[in-house]
Amino acid sequence: MILAVDAGNTRIKVSVADARTVKALFAVPTTRLSRDPGLLSKTLGACKDLPERVDGAVFCSVVPGVDRAVAAALRRVSGLAPVCVDHDSILPFRLGVARPANVGSDRIAAAAGALDRGRRHVIVVDAGTAITVDLVVDGVFRGGLIMAGPGLALEALGSYARRLPRIGADALAGRPAERIDDTKPAMLAGARAAAAGAVIEAVRVLRNVAGLSPGVVVTGGGLGVIGDRLPMGWRREPDLVPRGLYRLWVLNAGRGKKKP
Repeated sequence: MILAVDAGNTRIKVSVADARTVKALFAVPTTRLSRDPGLLSKTLGACKDLPERVDGAVFCSVVPGVDRAVAAALRRVSGLAPVCVDHDSILPFRLGVARPANVGSDRIAAAAGALDRGRRHVIVVDAGTAITVDLVVDGVFRGGLIMAGPGLALEALGSYARRLPRIGADALAGRPAERIDDTKPAMLAGARAAAAGAVIEAVRVLRNVAGLSPGVVVTGGGLGVIGDRLPMGWRREPDLVPRGLYRLWVLNAGRGKKKP
């Protein structure tokens, strides 16, 4: 069993994983870890669900400012240097993009998780603060589309449209009745519809690029916000990133890769 950490723009998500299972432990706000670098160590130390034995640790991060704090916390708990996933890691596919160093490590982990089921071609949708829709064909990560998630869309509307209210992303939680007869619910419904419609169009674009119709796997914290608007035939796999992180740990743990 290993520790797997997905450090995103909004939350730092901590799981334990092995070849068969993934168990989410907890999440902490990214802004809190930025202010208190010892927060993750303290939270891990107090976690009652942490296994007695941890064989290793791995993380991906899109927030460089928290990398050292994450690496230090994982090293302290596991006693081992954690694997830090990036474009230079040993991967189960080739990065066939113009600038491999610019590919987010969360996108790499999600693609690794999607290909862990024997798939040869796949489109991976990761819905979070940003939404990424990526294409892998015949073992080559071809890139994809990056767009704002519904929370960011609401923030932009509240910041730049002077007569519209500021609405936090938390307002998207749950399943409120959709209304079009008042400003706030209309903005919430619009943010959901825009994000889901953009994802569906992005998949169409990538299928045209591929010249075939790869299956679609959907993951991410925003799955609960737009998932019910996406085609039923698309697979929902909420544990995709930690499963991919486990696979990447197996490939890289003995490599002696430089750590933060």
